[in-house]
Amino acid sequence: MILHGIDAPNIIHTNTLTENLSDIQDKNRFDVILANPPFGGKERKEVQQNFPIKTGETAFLFLQHFIKILKMGGRAAVVIKNTFLSNSDNASRALRQELLSSCNLHTILDCPNGTFIGAGVKTVVLFFDKGKPFSFGDANANDLVQGTPLFSQGKPSTQGMATQKS
Repeated sequence: MILHGIDAPNIIHTNTLTENLSDIQDKNRFDVILANPPFGGKERKEVQQNFPIKTGETAFLFLQHFIKILKMGGRAAVVIKNTFLSNSDNASRALRQELLSSCNLHTILDCPNGTFIGAGVKTVVLFFDKGKPFSFGDANANDLVQGTPLFSQGKPSTQGMATQKS
């Protein structure tokens, strides 16, 4: 914020996770989200009730929040524990499904150990755009040339927005 000349930001001291996701309106959505949510924290059952995917893991709750508050076509980069990619618990699987079906997860950056000093966990950065689910049955979205994904054909990232299978 200093680099952009914001000397007196409007910072609200509150627990973002206490906001009910169903109360979020279009005027409260963002074009870009860059976030490093806290890892390993646990939230109370009352807070978990605000989310469709129930979990005490704060990072997973924040990821649900980010998906919800991102505008259609908006972009996000979120740091999360690399175990998110392979955990087999119900919440992890459901959250991965939500991410892949409502967003175009186009890049996963695997960070080396020690990237975040003191965190004690290996991390990845998820880069995604929010959009309508991609459908191979949709004539407009199904623009593959001999199995070549859209991104390698120079198509805009907003075309066929959800994560593709190849």
